[in-house]
Amino acid sequence: STVLLGMVIFHSEEMSRAQDILLVVLTMGFIIGIWGNGLFGIINFTNWVRHRAIIIINLILNSLSTSRICFLILMLIESFLLVLSVHPHSIGPF
Repeated sequence: STVLLGMVIFHSEEMSRAQDILLVVLTMGFIIGIWGNGLFGIINFTNWVRHRAIIIINLILNSLSTSRICFLILMLIESFLLVLSVHPHSIGPF
């Protein structure tokens, strides 16, 4: 079977290869994002523990780091579901 994506027609083997490449790229972005945001959060957390006081900007930055990690996890799960041909947006009670 063929899948029409934009103006290019992909056959099932090519689509599988494209999905594999997409999944690898997204996984690498996920790992780099988790490492970067995790390192940033750990550095701010250790400064907070060391000085025993939290500055409002560090609280905001830690919150942003945590929310970004959660966002990356959700995007990775959605990417895996997309590649496995499960449509998470079409599943529901409605």
